Amino acid sequence: MSILMMRRALWASSKRSPIILAGRARKVALSCQSPSQCCRRTIIRSSHTHHMISKLHYFSTNRSSRPHSVDYSSRLIQRRSCYARYFSNLSNSDDNDRKPFSPAMSAAEANKRDEEFHKQTIYTNNTNSLSNAAPLNVDLEPPNVSRILSILKPEISSLLLALGALTISTAATLQFPNAIGEMIDILSTAGVAIDSTIIDSSLSSEMSDMPNSSNNTTPDNINVSPDSVSPDSTTQLEQQKLDQIQSIALQMLGFFTVGSAATFYHSTSFETIGQKIGARLRKQLFSTIIHQNITFFDQNRGGELANRLSTDVHEVAEHLVQNISIFMSNMVRSVTAVASMMAISPALTLYLTPLPLALGGCAAVYGKFIKIWSKKHLDVLAHSTHMATERFGGITTVLSFGRRQSEVTNYSNVVESAYVFARKVAIFQGAFLGSSYLVGNTALMGTLVVGATFVIDGSMTAGQLAGFCMFAGHLAESVLEISESVGGFLRAQGGGARLFFLLDKDSFELRGAGGAIDTIDGGETLPALYKADIQFDGVDFYYPSHTQQSLVLDNLSFKLSDGEMLAVSGSSGSGKSSIVALLMRFYSPSRGVITLGGKDIYDLNVEWLRSQISIVGQEPILFHATIFENVSYGRPDATREEVIKACVAANAHSFIMGLSENYNTIVGERGKSISGGQKQRLCIARALLTEPRILALDESSSALDAQAEQELLLSLRRLLESDDNNLSAVLFVTHKNSVMNACDRSIMLSEGKTKGD
Repeated sequence: MSILMMRRALWASSKRSPIILAGRARKVALSCQSPSQCCRRTIIRSSHTHHMISKLHYFSTNRSSRPHSVDYSSRLIQRRSCYARYFSNLSNSDDNDRKPFSPAMSAAEANKRDEEFHKQTIYTNNTNSLSNAAPLNVDLEPPNVSRILSILKPEISSLLLALGALTISTAATLQFPNAIGEMIDILSTAGVAIDSTIIDSSLSSEMSDMPNSSNNTTPDNINVSPDSVSPDSTTQLEQQKLDQIQSIALQMLGFFTVGSAATFYHSTSFETIGQKIGARLRKQLFSTIIHQNITFFDQNRGGELANRLSTDVHEVAEHLVQNISIFMSNMVRSVTAVASMMAISPALTLYLTPLPLALGGCAAVYGKFIKIWSKKHLDVLAHSTHMATERFGGITTVLSFGRRQSEVTNYSNVVESAYVFARKVAIFQGAFLGSSYLVGNTALMGTLVVGATFVIDGSMTAGQLAGFCMFAGHLAESVLEISESVGGFLRAQGGGARLFFLLDKDSFELRGAGGAIDTIDGGETLPALYKADIQFDGVDFYYPSHTQQSLVLDNLSFKLSDGEMLAVSGSSGSGKSSIVALLMRFYSPSRGVITLGGKDIYDLNVEWLRSQISIVGQEPILFHATIFENVSYGRPDATREEVIKACVAANAHSFIMGLSENYNTIVGERGKSISGGQKQRLCIARALLTEPRILALDESSSALDAQAEQELLLSLRRLLESDDNNLSAVLFVTHKNSVMNACDRSIMLSEGKTKGD
């Protein structure tokens, strides 16, 4: 009955809107009373309903178990949009595609249509669901100003205090032009004052000697001579001038002392804030990257990601704080300079009005180009970092093929490309600074010429002109520094495109057949003593990073029972390793169900699921650390006795004790200081130490000799049959007959399908 209900819901109203049909399909699915009513395994010959049934399975299996939370509602919205796309494609298809399966159609034709449609649907679903894992080698828009400045929010209090100290320091520095102007005026009027004193003194002396001094008349024949002036009066006047200069100097010393303390505080604070923001961004970025799904790492190279942690963070965080401090200090200095110039001579200040406009225009042109070229420069640097990391890691391959000189040439070409972009940045920067220098100094010279006319006509003193010119110099320098800081900010904005793209990415794991998002923290866990039965039921899969739509697994079904050792074999590319990847939820199947203990693994908490399964991959991965640290990586709190026990079970203890430092031996980067077989045994010991419920070994005995392999197989069999540990099932991915013979059962894969038991 449920099949008829679904087909009626899907096809009886085929001309209705996609949204209505999607809602009807969901209503039918929710009306089913059990998963069997949705006929997960029933073959429906209509090419479109064939895929739709796999969509409806999600609702039937989760109708009663999932609460109507925000997460659940978002999944319904995602599935409705998926249905809308599905029905939209249906409404745009031709009549032959739209009609249901016809009895007149041959079975071969129906199967061919089913296969072609299913591949297209799989490709569409995976492409849509993996949009979050987009590679970094695409053009990204630079983040807006508010997004860039948002990284300063946690340090806002420290930043405001530093800006306050910066204001005090700048204000103290700008007292110097006023002091210089006052001193010049004092010195320039000193001679005039002395001459006036001489005349007044001589007149008083001559008039006191005349008989009719009471008459208020001054004789014309009075001769004034400097010799007649008292030396005491001249000395007294000079002393007054010196006292005034000393007073100004003492005031400036006080300003300089305060400014020095403020400079110490704000310079230390800005540097500390920059380093703190850089450290915080690196931690956030590392956390975001490491929480991405495996597809993200398939599409992005490790060297470039590492470069984002170093170069991009430095470019954005530390340069941002540095340019903000430069911008704010010069804004304070320019505003103070303009206010002081207006106080001295408003008329002369108007002559300098075009200066900031001209420099601002130069800065706008400079900033436009610097943002583009700095971003390209950082991208090429990231590529060079990845290239060097990759070649150093594969140095044995480079040496064995005699490719050292060619690698030097290749790396030099990449670095040369980075130099070309850096040179363009330098050219624009030099042109900007040169034009700013010309504009600023021309304006300053014009100020001197115009100011000299003001001094001649008596509207300004020489000291005022000197102070004004110093303030004008400060203004020109401040505007230039502001322009440079804006350019630096634009460089940080251009370089931060990929940084913020990564920081804004969500951490997620992909859902199963529908590609819906499932958070890392959500999901259920199984009871402590659950049966470790693993079931693959009609699973289709292909790697999302592959451009071709070829299925790696095609309708795969098999079961690994609790207490069993199962071997999966097949030719290269048959999908053996993909089984382990799907079991660990590194990828999502395009169709079908994978269960553990009777529960869909996509209903389980992903961290809990991975804690139950330990895998040893084809290429054993060890870190540059001691053997003890590598083995205890999965259980950092493990004791030495537990580590030794795991190594004994993995047949690794004997060779470890033969090393000079035993368990304290450093194995080198990726374990280069030990053999391939020894690395495999250490990786198996690391997996066993976590006491997994299921152990998956993906060609992990390929480097072992026959004796070591047999000892390992016997050890695993003892662990599986023992009641003293947690191990309940072992999955071998292998091509060795010796391993298959030691297992309870084996299956053969061919082109993603089960060939036989």
